[in-house]
This record gives sequence, C-alpha cells and structure tokens, in this order.
Amino acid sequence: MCRLNAIRLEEKEKREKELLREIIEQAEEFKTVFYRRWKLACENNKVANREKEKLFFEKQETFHLEANKSYWKAIAELIPNEVPTIEKRGKKEKAKQPSIAIVQ
Repeated sequence: MCRLNAIRLEEKEKREKELLREIIEQAEEFKTVFYRRWKLACENNKVANREKEKLFFEKQETFHLEANKSYWKAIAELIPNEVPTIEKRGKKEKAKQPSIAIVQ
C-alpha cells in the first residue's frame, strides 16, 4: 500500500513539474511577444508624436505671423472647431417631486 502511494506521488510530482515547465515556457513566449509589440507601439508613438510636433510648430509659426495682422483671428484658429458633447447626468428638476402629497 505504501509503495503504491509512493509511486502515485512520484507520478503526480512528475506531472506537476512538467506542467510547471510548460507554463514557464508559455510565459516566456508571451513576454517576448509582448515586448516586441510594446517596442513597435513605442516606435509608432514616437513617429506620431514627431508629426504632431511638426504640425504644432507650423501652427505656432503661422500664429505669430498672423498675430500682428489680426490678433483675434489668429487666436480663433488655435482653438479646435469641434464642440465636445456634454452629457448631463442625474435626474431633471421635474422628476424631483415629493412622493407624498398632502391634501388639506
């Protein structure tokens, strides 16, 4: 009986070690893929940020050139044209009525 338990425990330990090794291998693969994607995303962000910076400096130059001519027009061009939609949260004032009405 003890011998069978010892054999079962050894087999179980071997399976657990194999499973642990597989999990570690998968984790290593995931890390390499993750870092590869991360580096690619960083490079793409750097390129996009450089483009945005170029556009910003171009707008700033045109602003300073036109600021002498028409100051407010130059300022209006700096402000984006899109108006953000503001969602109102909560209940409206009409909905705030007392739940009990007293009639005299």
